[in-house]
Amino acid sequence: MQVFVSRYALAGRPSRTAVLSASLLGLLCMTTSAAVLWLVFGLGFLELFNPTTARPSAGQLVMGGLAWSLGLIAPAAFGIAGVAKLATAHDRWRARRPRVTPAVRLARAIGDDHIVATSLRIPDGGKPIPELVIGPFGAAIIEELPPAGAVLSRGVRSWEVRVGNGYIRTIDNPLERAARDADRARAFLSTEDSDTVLKTYAAVVGRAGSVRYTDRRGRAKHVEYFTMTTRSSTPRTPDDEVDVVAWWPVRSAAVELTYPHDRELVAELGT
Repeated sequence: MQVFVSRYALAGRPSRTAVLSASLLGLLCMTTSAAVLWLVFGLGFLELFNPTTARPSAGQLVMGGLAWSLGLIAPAAFGIAGVAKLATAHDRWRARRPRVTPAVRLARAIGDDHIVATSLRIPDGGKPIPELVIGPFGAAIIEELPPAGAVLSRGVRSWEVRVGNGYIRTIDNPLERAARDADRARAFLSTEDSDTVLKTYAAVVGRAGSVRYTDRRGRAKHVEYFTMTTRSSTPRTPDDEVDVVAWWPVRSAAVELTYPHDRELVAELGT
């Protein structure tokens, strides 16, 4: 399977400048905190504000109190601000990392006669298409649902989703967008002088969870699960990996599956 990844920055993702500025400001605050600590406890700077007479004046007492208060509070304040800014820089850096799309996760299961393009921009002025898969079946637009716990509201046209840095973003309804992107891809891939129309499908998938375990040969396994609908299925002969291929209701699957971690995941999905 060939995978083509767009190098264009996606809308809504932090820029490199935003990551760099947060990192520099965080380091500056941490450095200032360390410098003030060194002045206060290393050089004894605050001792200059200690009274030198048995009966100091009111002005000396006020200045000494302010100096000691600032000397003890400033390092903690700058330190907390620095940690907060560095955490923000880390969240922005994570938000900039390329998102691994569903088809790319399933690369080993997809044949070599398929092509996947992610964050595809087509010349129609619309938004990038999250993922386009082309194969013998035709073409498919794959839209991934946000995590269920991050969705605050589901509207007809748009959803409100809480992103990793705590902010709330408004996104297009994934179902509407997948259908619209399928029409755009069909128009882009089909030529005007052709008598045939490329079959283009729209699929919306959601991550159902993942499990990690060690198999009987001592190999570490990491399995990703998705929720989706099927248009057709191909019979599979039992082998050393699978004994039975069948469709079950969620409640039945939560009982009939072989491994406990699979049964727990399906049972949680059913709730």
